[in-house]
Amino acid sequence: MYKKKFCHIVIMMLLFIVNGAMDIRAQEIERSELVGAYTFNFARLSSSEMQRSLPTYNIALLTEEESLVHEFKAIESTLKINDKKIKLKVDKSVKSNYNQCCMVVVGDDKQKYYDAIFEMTKGKDIILVCINYPNPRNILFNIYDTPDGNILFEINKGNIYQRNISIKKEIELMGGTEVDVKELYLQAQEKLVDTEKQLHYLKADIDSANQLIDSSEKEINNYKKEIVEYAKTMNQQKQELNQLQNKSAVLSDKLSSQNEEVVNSKKDLAAFQDSLSLLKYELKFSSEEIENNRRILLEQRDEINSKELVLHEKNKVIGKQKMTVVAFIAGFIITLTILILLYRSEKQKRQQNKLLAQKTQELEKLNSTKDKLFRIISHDLLSPFSGMLGISNILDLNYDELKDSERKDYIGLINNEMENYLKLLNNLLEWSKLQTDDIKFSPTVCKLEDIIQSEINNVNISASHKSIKVRFENEKQYLVLADCNMISIMVRNLLMNAIKYSDKNSVVEVKCTKKTNEKGKMLTEVSVIDNGIGFDEKRLKMALAEGVMSSQPGTSGEKGTGLGLFLCNEFAEKHGHQLKIESSTGKGSKISFSLETQN
Repeated sequence: MYKKKFCHIVIMMLLFIVNGAMDIRAQEIERSELVGAYTFNFARLSSSEMQRSLPTYNIALLTEEESLVHEFKAIESTLKINDKKIKLKVDKSVKSNYNQCCMVVVGDDKQKYYDAIFEMTKGKDIILVCINYPNPRNILFNIYDTPDGNILFEINKGNIYQRNISIKKEIELMGGTEVDVKELYLQAQEKLVDTEKQLHYLKADIDSANQLIDSSEKEINNYKKEIVEYAKTMNQQKQELNQLQNKSAVLSDKLSSQNEEVVNSKKDLAAFQDSLSLLKYELKFSSEEIENNRRILLEQRDEINSKELVLHEKNKVIGKQKMTVVAFIAGFIITLTILILLYRSEKQKRQQNKLLAQKTQELEKLNSTKDKLFRIISHDLLSPFSGMLGISNILDLNYDELKDSERKDYIGLINNEMENYLKLLNNLLEWSKLQTDDIKFSPTVCKLEDIIQSEINNVNISASHKSIKVRFENEKQYLVLADCNMISIMVRNLLMNAIKYSDKNSVVEVKCTKKTNEKGKMLTEVSVIDNGIGFDEKRLKMALAEGVMSSQPGTSGEKGTGLGLFLCNEFAEKHGHQLKIESSTGKGSKISFSLETQN
């Protein structure tokens, strides 16, 4: 037992001594012990979030080879990985999941289960180790027997990095090879130059958006200062108005009392006039009584004079009252003028608040556009490079060892990645121009059938890769009033989506139909119909929501961002309509948009 443990320790030390380890032949060590040693070092020289979160280093071993099981049990009982105890679980068949495993090892006798385990653990930071597995595209770590009797290993950094697993450089000193790419690096560089130019244009758009945001913030600050000054002025005017209202109330009370006095004086004057009329009547019929009454009249005249004096005094009082009324009217006019000024000020304040709300909404929209743009650049523009980098590393390090068919496969992978990347950049540029109003809506009379046929010719190569037929029965002429460039982009994106989500040997159909809307206006409806995997309602809402990008892989694993469908909806709204989508999971989709028919 002690002799076997000592043998394990010697093997571990020899693998990490660079000057001596490369010359050791695999025939000198039992095969199972060397497999265990390689596996132990793969675990020791790699790290992931799963390894750091678990208290033990859990290994699932899928094999029925007794020597291999014995070797791993010996490692479990004698060694540790990153100061954590090793916990081994031996299985003879695939389990439902390996969520609590740091590493899964698949023996030669269980190779048929490796692809299922690879798909089951995809997207998780779980290390997979296989033995003599023939397909290098799906491996992480593969230990294989060479024709001359040696045991070597190979790794696929692209799959390792895709699972967020980091590895140390010492793995390269253990004598293994790396499945990566070399020759396509220079070809990828040419396409990357064009990509960098387009990124430069995007950066310029972002800078202009930032400048607009800065200027909007300055305008908002100025509006805030004006509102503060206006509030101060309003408070002063309110105080003056309260003072005028108090004075007006006092004057109103005085005027009421003086009105009562005037009424009483009028009553006295009416009584006096009645008595005077009676005296004149009596003078006509009694001259004798005139003399007798002269004395009375003189007395009455004196009395009248005294009353006239009193009346004169009252007239003075009435004159003063008239002045008071005039003053009250003037005060009322001043008060009314102040109220009118206050109303105009309040109206101006509401207009300023409305303008401020519009500016704030525009600023929020610009911030939202900027956030969406940065999110797309940080995620969707960078993610394709990880796959291309992994494939290019395979060719770079193993170009001479790869077969022509393998090189062609890797070249095809990089070409597909670059095509998807260019499509994403084109859609992203169109979307960014739309968000910053660089794209002007310029409707003209367009021949719809020519635009559709041209875009079908453009996508026929992509369709032929999946043996898909794109069918368009061009029997009539369709003249529409629309922006021809926007219509081309919409048709192209809808066709590419239909091809991406359709099965091989299927048909994608384009139809044009004329119809009348509820207002009696003649419209031409363009529909793209496929029998693919369709959309569920939740994913469809996410794809059409503003600022939300959601996509799912195509039927052949094609990648996407959801930006194309979102862009089509934006352009459809520019033409006064929205996309009409009829879809259900597994039954295909029918996506339509309407345009104004031009006679």
